[in-house]
Amino acid sequence: MIRPRSVPGLHVICPDDQLEREDALLTMSALCTAGGAGLALHLRPRRVSARRCWELARALSPISSRTGGWIVINGRTDVAKLIDVDAVQLGHGALPIDAARELLGGDCAIGVSVHSEAEAFRADQAGADFLLLGTIFPTASHPDEPGAGVSRIHGCFGLEAPVIAIGGIDESRVSTVIEAGASGVAVIRAVWGAHDPADAVRRLIAELETSRLRSGIRMRIEVNGKPVELESSGTVQDLLHELGLDSRMVVVERNREIVRRDDLEAVRVAEGDSYEIVQFVGGG
Repeated sequence: MIRPRSVPGLHVICPDDQLEREDALLTMSALCTAGGAGLALHLRPRRVSARRCWELARALSPISSRTGGWIVINGRTDVAKLIDVDAVQLGHGALPIDAARELLGGDCAIGVSVHSEAEAFRADQAGADFLLLGTIFPTASHPDEPGAGVSRIHGCFGLEAPVIAIGGIDESRVSTVIEAGASGVAVIRAVWGAHDPADAVRRLIAELETSRLRSGIRMRIEVNGKPVELESSGTVQDLLHELGLDSRMVVVERNREIVRRDDLEAVRVAEGDSYEIVQFVGGG
């Protein structure tokens, strides 16, 4: 298992109707850029061909590598292996976790979709790296399910794998599931039903950060290869101040991209960010 990796807090599911769009790559690229390290973009092909899924994943993977986010393939472990994506999501009837791990290797995270506390505990014991737990609130995609409510999240307390809540979640419900113990949220309509999907991603991630801090959950990032926990959200400039560094004497790389000095007070630190900071020593 690879649980030490930081699992993104926002999981956006891309169903068939989005995968089939002519502008799918353009729109999904914008989501990757907007979400940064806080986003896991799930390609969920059900009627869409493996070739279409492969084409999109192959084009999106370099973008997510630059932003620090994840590309996740739902169900199609063959496509996941070909593209070397960040994670695969296993649903009902999928390969067992150990078989998927043997196929994909240790660098690919494995998520499992679960719909009860018992399923969650079994997947956790089997080594899942994260769990999509549903259905929390009523949703149009499952009209016959009333929604289990946050009691289902409470029932998964103590699991090692992070719990990502799914089902009827929008910006107004993020704080409710985070306070109940979820590590993040998975959404469909909250992004794809928005007038501006990229802006919806930014707003959801901001709400996640606010909800975590309100619940006393520290933000986890990586600085020069070492884990760092922050008590509050802020800008890269704030991070440098907290680390006791002079912004005039450092070069900052965030998720493999250089942050310009003029942008240090504009770029916000996000959960899961990875920073390389090089400090210059003056002399004369």
